[in-house]
Amino acid sequence: MASKIAVLYLARLAEGFAAFEAFAETYRKHPAGELHDLVIICKGFAKPGEHAAIDAIFKGIDYKTISVPEDIGLDIHAYRAAARKIDNEYIVCLNTFSNLRADNWLAKLWSNMSKPGVGMVGATGSFESLYSSIEAIEFYLWSLRQPARYNEQLNRDFTWLLRHVDPVTMRQKESKRLRIRRMMGDVLRNRPSFSKLQEYLPTVWANAIGHNGGHRYFRDVPQFPNPHIRSNAFMVRRTDLLGAPLPDKSKFACCQFESGIHGLSITALNKGLELLVVGADGVGYPLEQWPTCRAFRSGDQSNLLVSDNQTDAFNRFSKDEKRTHLVMTWGGYDPEIDPHVDVFGVSFGKRQSLRERIKHLAPMAKAPRERLMSIAIPTHNRLDLVLDAIKTVTRQNYENWEILVFDNCSDEPIAPAVNALGDARIRVERSEDFLPVTASWNRAINMAKGEYVTMVGDDDGIAPGYFERINYLADEFDNPDLVFSNLYQFMHPGVVPSIRQGYVASLQMADFLDGDYPFIVDRETIRRSVDNSLRMRRSFMFNMPAFCASRTLLERLRIDGQVLHSPFPDYYFSNLALQLAEKVVAEPRPLAFQGVSKVSFGFTLINNRTDEGFKVLNYDGTIDPLHKECSRHLLPGSRYYSEYIITMAHVAKVLDDGRKPDFQHYRKVQIWQYLKDQPSMLKWMKTGKGRELWVLLSPEEKRWALKSNLLYKLSKRFPRYLGSTGREIDRAASDQLRENPQAIYRVGDHVTLSDVYTELEEGPFSPDLRSPEKDSTIRALRAV
Repeated sequence: MASKIAVLYLARLAEGFAAFEAFAETYRKHPAGELHDLVIICKGFAKPGEHAAIDAIFKGIDYKTISVPEDIGLDIHAYRAAARKIDNEYIVCLNTFSNLRADNWLAKLWSNMSKPGVGMVGATGSFESLYSSIEAIEFYLWSLRQPARYNEQLNRDFTWLLRHVDPVTMRQKESKRLRIRRMMGDVLRNRPSFSKLQEYLPTVWANAIGHNGGHRYFRDVPQFPNPHIRSNAFMVRRTDLLGAPLPDKSKFACCQFESGIHGLSITALNKGLELLVVGADGVGYPLEQWPTCRAFRSGDQSNLLVSDNQTDAFNRFSKDEKRTHLVMTWGGYDPEIDPHVDVFGVSFGKRQSLRERIKHLAPMAKAPRERLMSIAIPTHNRLDLVLDAIKTVTRQNYENWEILVFDNCSDEPIAPAVNALGDARIRVERSEDFLPVTASWNRAINMAKGEYVTMVGDDDGIAPGYFERINYLADEFDNPDLVFSNLYQFMHPGVVPSIRQGYVASLQMADFLDGDYPFIVDRETIRRSVDNSLRMRRSFMFNMPAFCASRTLLERLRIDGQVLHSPFPDYYFSNLALQLAEKVVAEPRPLAFQGVSKVSFGFTLINNRTDEGFKVLNYDGTIDPLHKECSRHLLPGSRYYSEYIITMAHVAKVLDDGRKPDFQHYRKVQIWQYLKDQPSMLKWMKTGKGRELWVLLSPEEKRWALKSNLLYKLSKRFPRYLGSTGREIDRAASDQLRENPQAIYRVGDHVTLSDVYTELEEGPFSPDLRSPEKDSTIRALRAV
């Protein structure tokens, strides 16, 4: 009769017999203290002599073997195959490099596993997230390829990577003469510092998780902290091991099995069960005590019940290398580490309790009631697009909604087509006059009756689960005024000149909209964000579908009976809603779509055809009440920037708290937009547009224009020495404070928004199956 417990030891032939001998020695040395069946999983064994070697290594030990082929997959596939061939109730899985460190090791595991409410125990646990750690590592490796100025401390922190990926920098680290030579080269070539390069982190990471990136497999791995039991030595019910989804044979899928959102640990946590790390002292440590229990990467690791190659490697690290790994493993949850710690801007801080974190990893709870949700859609001559936008609402798994379509004098039969859908929750109103864009938005908003209202353009839409998520957040955060979320972006085919086939991407809407769980935005962050907009150095984006507003907030925003004012209603609303909301919930999940079609204003911006775009908006800036007041600051050039700053003047007027739009920076942006594309340093002043611009500049602006243009042209001619100077000039004269990267998920796979919605109904955009093994970071991590 089988024992209650089976101990599965994975003997992978490819790792060599020395590892098996080391395990057998510790198995003999340390009694288990609990009755069990020992099963040796012989992975990749094909010859009689290989099996005979196992018999010799484990001579005198009562065991049985189960053979699995090498190509069965990775460790978890071998454990699962063995588990199907036995009938023990509980299983302990030990990997090839596991070594037992204490007497009664199995009794200690079992005494904790058998406690009520425990779902899984292990010898080691971690809060590390592959998403967060690899984001930091990817940036460090990217910076080495630039290269950045030599940074001795960072290179000490990452010696464990350097020795595998950059032997040149490694030699410089070990030689004072080479370091001095490198530092002289840094000065002569004006290499940027790590802090300067850090501005590119969002773009570097977006490329890494995009459709061609080597880390696209980790898109859906929970970010730090990601509590999980490591798979080197763990104990679990056999039924739980067999019941978990079987990953494919890639290393990445197996990592997700260990620490992914559907992995063994998070599945147990979602059932309300505890995860315990069991030390050599026999104590089962709850999550909060993992950083200090002296097991995996904790203290001197003297309390390890079972060691492996990773714990051994940590013992060999230098003090600086250990510090780096401690930050990525425990972050601000270690009492000896700054609670706000980050690595290259990647947060490893303690932003919430572990129990709160676990709650956000769980599937969304069903709300007690369905609030009435309104979707307001103005449209003009875009029947096919507005019907697609409507489909993203009608296909939701939610009943209590309404759609308000405002037809702004279309030539197409908008009302008959919408009414033909036969749904009383969809209402249509029409204007017989072609209204300006702001008036059209106001008419759509005025139709809404819901507790929460979302405004979407006719080429926008909402993602699957939108209403359920908003309803859940309203319950979770006690009816906030505003929910601000990230978006998916659907670039229709034919919009982007460099990617004519179109694409779907993620769109991070604000510098603070990171992580993977919702939170209340503090007033300081809101103030800073709106200040940046007024300075025309925006740090968040102004797309309507990203904002779901309560009716209470909309009523608070009304002036002269209307919610929206100014040339750009979305720019106006985004800033005032954010600033005047009493409670703002940030939701990093993309909840809606920003669509950019060939008939949208966004298309004209991307393709430098803004004059056509303003015809679409039907907005006459000369009748704007603040246009005359602002006109003395305005410069010839892009009308887009002029209407932008006028919109910020509207925002400042409503706030009425002393803040003003930064016309000085607006002028710098307008000047630079003209100068940067001029082929000559000085001839531009003799052109008609150049003379018109020059005469309106102050003496200080003229000096800045001449100096910046000279340095910028020289940087193009001598990029090795002045490239960073040119980039800095361009960045300083930008209307954006931050890079706004996109992680492109799909290219050319979708023609309509309905196509995109259909794929998302099946879950997040999964990466393609092309192997990313050629990626340099993957090779480096494998080597480590």
